[in-house]
Amino acid sequence: MTEKTEKKELTCDPAAYPRWAEVKGIRNSLGQEILSPGFSPHDFYRRYTTALDGLIAEVADDYSLRLETSRKGVALVAVGGYGRGEMSPYSDVDIMVLYQGRTREEIENFVKAFMYPLWDMGMDVGYSVRTIEMCQDLATRDLTILTALMDSRYLWGDGMLFNQFTLSVLERGLKKRPENTLHKLRVSTRKRHLRYGRSIFLLEPHIKEGKGGLRDFHATRWALWAFEGYTAIDQWVEGGLISPASAGELEEALAFLWKTRLCLHVLSKRKNDRLALQVQAEIARKLGYRQAGHTLDVEVFMRDYYKNAAVLNRVMSLMFEKLSWRKRPSRVFSRRDTGKQVGRNFFLKRGKIEVTTPSVFERDPVEMVRAFYYAAMYGVDVGWRTKEFMLDVFPPGESPLGRMPTAISVFLDIFRKGKVIAPTLMQMNQVRLLEALIPEFRNIYCRVQHDVYHIYTVDAHSIFTVGEIEKLRDVREGTEASLASRLAREVASPFTLLLAGFLHDIGKGAGKGHAKLGAKIAEGIAERFFLSNPQKDLLVFLIENHLLISETAQRRDLFEEKLIVSMAHLIGTVERLKMLYVLTYADIRAVGPDAWNAWKEHLIQEFFFKVLHVLEKGEGGSKVAALRMKGRILEIRKWLREANLPEPIYSPLLESLPHRYLLQVPPERVKRHLRLLYRYQTQPVVCDIEEDPIKGVSEIVVVARDRHGLFSSIAGVMAAHGINILNAEIHTTTRRVAIDIFHVNSPFEPSLIRSGIWEKFQADLQRILSGEGDGDLEKLVNRNRFSSPVRRRGRVALPPDVRIDNNTSDFYTIIDVYADDRVGLLYDITRTLSMLGLDISLAKISTKVDRAADVFYVQDKTGEKIYDEKRLRQVKDALRNVTRRIEA
Repeated sequence: MTEKTEKKELTCDPAAYPRWAEVKGIRNSLGQEILSPGFSPHDFYRRYTTALDGLIAEVADDYSLRLETSRKGVALVAVGGYGRGEMSPYSDVDIMVLYQGRTREEIENFVKAFMYPLWDMGMDVGYSVRTIEMCQDLATRDLTILTALMDSRYLWGDGMLFNQFTLSVLERGLKKRPENTLHKLRVSTRKRHLRYGRSIFLLEPHIKEGKGGLRDFHATRWALWAFEGYTAIDQWVEGGLISPASAGELEEALAFLWKTRLCLHVLSKRKNDRLALQVQAEIARKLGYRQAGHTLDVEVFMRDYYKNAAVLNRVMSLMFEKLSWRKRPSRVFSRRDTGKQVGRNFFLKRGKIEVTTPSVFERDPVEMVRAFYYAAMYGVDVGWRTKEFMLDVFPPGESPLGRMPTAISVFLDIFRKGKVIAPTLMQMNQVRLLEALIPEFRNIYCRVQHDVYHIYTVDAHSIFTVGEIEKLRDVREGTEASLASRLAREVASPFTLLLAGFLHDIGKGAGKGHAKLGAKIAEGIAERFFLSNPQKDLLVFLIENHLLISETAQRRDLFEEKLIVSMAHLIGTVERLKMLYVLTYADIRAVGPDAWNAWKEHLIQEFFFKVLHVLEKGEGGSKVAALRMKGRILEIRKWLREANLPEPIYSPLLESLPHRYLLQVPPERVKRHLRLLYRYQTQPVVCDIEEDPIKGVSEIVVVARDRHGLFSSIAGVMAAHGINILNAEIHTTTRRVAIDIFHVNSPFEPSLIRSGIWEKFQADLQRILSGEGDGDLEKLVNRNRFSSPVRRRGRVALPPDVRIDNNTSDFYTIIDVYADDRVGLLYDITRTLSMLGLDISLAKISTKVDRAADVFYVQDKTGEKIYDEKRLRQVKDALRNVTRRIEA
């Protein structure tokens, strides 16, 4: 037989197999089936797996006959997800070829032959070839192989061989030391959660491997299989490991995650388990979610996801803890092994608070809260067995705790006396006790903020804010502490501050303007909590104004004395200012690891000290500012002398710098800019760049003759070269020379210098500002306009918002622009302002990753504010139109 003839005989048209049409039909119809109200993921998995089993057996039979290969001594075994019967349309089909008494070469030839049609069908089939002895060896050394074998299922071939494998490897081998298996699963789970995210409430969760993902359920199932041989949830109930109510909740959670994963595969048309922002919105629409009040459809969907993921993670934690006691169940409540007695009804054992008897909570529900009070006092967790008893007594939404003054008193003692408050609150949230005590908390439980700035759900963020305040207060005496830490330890009412951190976002989900809405909600909570009037007033003030410092510092001119005085009058006392500063810091830090940065800290601290001076001295900051400016000028003059720089040349340059610049810009940067001003005397435009490769941000300084539309021209050339502006400062000397400072990055290149972008940018900017290519700027921008990677991630687009403030400043009309960020947006805005005949005197450009929040202090060409209502409407409409436009 020639090689060509042999290949012809071994090649077969996949369509020749009747089962292939069935597999295709089931897979192709999923996109429509999943839309039906009665769709069952479990039913789909069963039908699809059965069809695959039939197809593989059909192909194996065919090639067994063709190659004249006997079934004896060879068995095909489904392993992994295929073995479990959880086959999504694009999941891997993992098969183990088990053999005994056959040559390896003979088995390999058979496997490769019958795999060809499966691969030709486009199926992602993977296989391994092993003997029973190999399985025994690998299972003891590799947890991945061990768990894959636990999910093994007979497909085709020698049934006796498969039974022998089950008896030798699974029954006798793996069940000898179930504690070892449990330990390995614990270690593996910790590593997996670290890799895919330690929180359930991540912005883009991994539906399979992340915390609360399907792998948490698999790990639970493997552990129970090793200990008890249980594979089905019904068996867990029968064995007394889980209550019927919890089992029902678990099955609902699994069905939700399975359905979501199936939908994810259908929409991605590939194997995909990451719930990216764009696909979240698509899944929400496909599954029929609708906007609920102020909550977007995708936020409703993701809230359901987090709730169900929390169930999976909770069940896994409970089962792992129960199994760790499985060898000595009678000792869980043994009086001889209770550890340290804590209060009347609890004991501290192995670093957990455990209840003495399960009936305690039924007799007195307040003891549920007291269990967490002791956990906060001793810095430990409440045991999962004890938490399960709580859930058995009062399912979520049915607890009377919020109407019980004693329960509320114990809860507040956690804030007053607890050593670890935030971790305790997180545990209470797991068993839904927080919303039992505070019904309003239900509105923010698992509530999503669908943007790339907020990493966590509202409830998790609120608890993390408490944690940040705790960290500030825990700084050891004698160590160097930040301003926030010093203030956190100075405040007279840490209890109220911590409570404000916990409730600061309670208004989210109630409508637009969550700070004011939250303050109103907090007032009702404070009354139910029997807080004193001063405590209530302070709590409401902090919640209503928790955005005040950050928004004012980042969006207003802090050199407007009128603004600082009005802020001082609003805040009222030094104590309130301190608490607001700490709350601002904690709130921003709790958003995510990169939310608080040196630039924000500089602005927020400047606000703090200016308002502090007014509150302490009863006057504006003019005198202090004058002293600071005088000190900086003396420092720079000393540097000029030490650097042997010609003072007759540099001194006039220094004197031309505006007061705002000298107060705002650090001395080291002033020195650098003076050198640029010196170069400008012989060049029409001077550009300079400093790159920070660690932060991925560059500072660009442009020195040029000030003229109408200058800022817009610079922004346009940056847009043309794909340079994204993160923030900007505009300064103009008394000689009408502009010093414009930009903090930028490139979505496409880590280094503007090495990539050549910097050189091209300078050349184009010189040409545009010299007047040679003035008419070419719009063409240049449109030809080279880049799409922002934030927009490509598919976050739900929000409408632009333009606000005009004519009250805060005596000299300028302030325009706030909120819009979805994109490269070129700032050029579009500033060009529009220029075309409207407005001069930009100050700009505060900021971007929260995907959302631009830009502020412009403007005057008309006569140097006046804009008062005419018709013209103000014209400005608003023009800016809304230009920010709504999406680039081609």
